[in-house]
Amino acid sequence: MCTAQVSSQKENIERSRIEVHYQSKSGATCCKDRDYESFIKSICDEVIASRLHPRTSILVSVIERHDDGCLLPCAVNATVTALIDAGIPMNFLAAAAMCAVDEDGQITIDPNRDAVEASVATVTVVLDSKNRQLLAAKTSGSLSSKTLNKCISDLTDSCTDIFVAYKSLLTNNVYEG
Repeated sequence: MCTAQVSSQKENIERSRIEVHYQSKSGATCCKDRDYESFIKSICDEVIASRLHPRTSILVSVIERHDDGCLLPCAVNATVTALIDAGIPMNFLAAAAMCAVDEDGQITIDPNRDAVEASVATVTVVLDSKNRQLLAAKTSGSLSSKTLNKCISDLTDSCTDIFVAYKSLLTNNVYEG
């Protein structure tokens, strides 16, 4: 993650330019990588207080090292943690969580890779820390609206746990600083 001066053709006089680059473990670029980049960028656009630093560029580089199932929420949470660590001004924090739904309708929060591959649907949600409102959601597979609402409710609780971890991280950084 870095901030840098922006070239004049990409410069925005009202806000920072935010770029996100995602690289999969294989190193080869595919549609999934671009999809992840777009998803993470949309979160960064909401989270980062970009109007505080016009004519600058914030580059977020996410490199996959290991996929144990919850890759996208891990990437979102790692990005937010990196923004905190870099001291980038933010409007609020964001937390992401994922669940998998199996054929019997059982919901598994923070599933491993096997559970994701065996699932009929997955749901990823991102919440803001200010109002605990849904910032973004991504689903794959087919599920009923009742199951989707149950997933969102369960994932809201998981995101709350992540916000507690962020608070601990911030508290420890301030006192150890």
